[in-house]
This record gives sequence, structure tokens and C-alpha cells, in this order.
Amino acid sequence: MDDNENELNSLQTTLQKVQLSRLQIVCLLSCMLIGAIQSPKKQLFKKIVGYDTSLREWIYKENKSTTTYCKILNRYFNFIYNLIINNENYLNDPFLTENIYLKRVKFNDTQEIIDNKLFTNDLIIDLDICQFKMDQMENIFETKYLTVFCNKDIGYGSNATQEEIIFGLHPELLPFTMLCYTLKDDEIFTIDGALRFINQNEIQFENRHISFKEEEQEEKIKELHERIINGNNRFTFLFMDALEFDSNQSLQERSKECIVREIIKAYTAFSQCPLNSLITTGFWGCGAFMGTKDIKMLIQIIAASLSNVKLLCCTFKEEYKLPTIKELKDKTTLSQLLQYLIIEPNK
Repeated sequence: MDDNENELNSLQTTLQKVQLSRLQIVCLLSCMLIGAIQSPKKQLFKKIVGYDTSLREWIYKENKSTTTYCKILNRYFNFIYNLIINNENYLNDPFLTENIYLKRVKFNDTQEIIDNKLFTNDLIIDLDICQFKMDQMENIFETKYLTVFCNKDIGYGSNATQEEIIFGLHPELLPFTMLCYTLKDDEIFTIDGALRFINQNEIQFENRHISFKEEEQEEKIKELHERIINGNNRFTFLFMDALEFDSNQSLQERSKECIVREIIKAYTAFSQCPLNSLITTGFWGCGAFMGTKDIKMLIQIIAASLSNVKLLCCTFKEEYKLPTIKELKDKTTLSQLLQYLIIEPNK
């Protein structure tokens, strides 16, 4: 086999890259908070561009989650404010002028390429490249790369889905929602460099909402600020939307079309990370979208194998193990695993 036969990198094309400095982000966040940015008018576009230009979902829908998100946003504003008033040269401050990057990446997936690269591939799939941990993804600090189980239109919200929590804990992501069009099946977004404004084990999840475990302590906040200034708490986010089996009953989860779509989506996201990176992930598309955990985990393992990365799968409070696949040998190839996963309708 040719050494490049397992690689799909040449089939990707970057469509869009936008950068915002931290000073630009705090200005946009301030405008979003007071509702100073006008939404695009429907009559000017086929549909509204962007997700939302205000933070009304947090301001007018009071619950444990929105209260927590607003407290974290307040932390962020106080932190930036103190940096500015104590620095006459703040416009040239390296931290405040540091850029956060949004990138949209497309996979050019012709049917011929999919058939040649996937279904005749002798790449050995090592199921052990995925570790499992009973924890929340948002509580993992040791890896820089984090998947976001987003909707096609990425954005924040007033509850505690994984996507909503991500936006709530990382305020610098919020302005980028105004720059993102609806994701297509062969596209993903990445946002690189946004700060996480909580300490490890500071947040709890209960009754479908998140909250602080205890009252905020000034000493803990000071420690958080020091870590951030020293270059920690920065993450790269991989926004990848799963198929919505809940709203489209015509989709067959184990059909070739659906399996390949999800592999391409996950691969396009994972391949944006350096080789041998450890990516934090979880049960992608297995909540409201009604995906099957075993299938989605095997799909992510295939995508990780093609991308030469490793996975840390957070299972929250569930003890989870990959299924024992009797039909497959100890050394499973990509093509064999695909034959196991795909069951066409009426067969």
C-alpha cells in the first residue's frame, strides 16, 4: 500500500478564516450585551446571516444555567477592565491584542474518492486510541482540543446542552456566532485560542442545568486570572454537527450515506489538529439527535485513525465500554469495520 493512501488531507479546502483580537472581542461582547448590534433584515438575505447579535437568551430567561453564564461573563468583563485601567499602553498589550481565530473547513467529497479511500482501505483500526473517562468534557483541562456537538447554526442558549455550556464557559466564542453561516454536511468550524473562565471542578450539572458548586471565592478567581495571564486555559474548539435522526425519520443511521457523512464530518474536524494530538470528545449526536452511542464512537475512532490523533471520550457518569464485535478479527481494517457498521435498509 502507498504511504499516502490512508491520508485524506489533500481533499480539504479552507473556505474562510477570520481573526479577532481580544480587544475587538470585548467591544463586540459589550455591544451584544446592550443590544447595540442590529440583526440583518430578512428581506436583504435569503435567510438571516449569523445566529444572534444580542445576549437576550441569557438576560430574559432566568434559570440556573443563564445565571451561571452571566456570572462567568461578568468575570470576563472585570478581568479585561482591570487589565485596561492598569495599563496606559493597553492598546499594545500582547495579551489584549492576542488573536482568536475562526476557520471554516470544507471536505471535497466526490463519490469516487470516498469509495477509493474508505471502502478499499487496509488501514488497521486500533480501538485503543480512544480512552474513556467518567467526567464532563468541560471539566477536562489537560487537552487543548475539544469537540463541540453543535447545531448547524452554532450558538449559545439558555439551557445546558453541551454546545450551550461551551459558549457559557468561554465568552470569547460568542461574537463569532455572528460570523458563521449554516454548516453544510461537508463543513466544520474551528475556533482557536478562546479562554475558559472557570476553574477545574468549579461547575456542577444537575436537573438539566449547570451552576457553581459553591459561592465564588476571590482567591480562586485570582488563581484563575494568573493561569490565564501565564498562557493557560486556551482551547481549540472543533464544531461538528451530527445528523438529526430525531427530526428526519427518513434517515437510516446505518446506511452507507449516513455512516460516510458522519465519518467525513468527524475526519474534517479531527484532521485540523496536529498529529498525535489528544482530542476531548464524547457521545456526539447521541442526545436530542438520537444517535446510537456504539455507532457514533466507532465512527469517531475511524476518523481519529485516519487523522492520526487520539481521543479522550468523556461519558459523564456512565461506565461505558466499546461493544465486542464478534464479526471482526483482532486486527480490524477500516474496510472491515465499515462493512460491519453499514446495514442498508431492507437488508
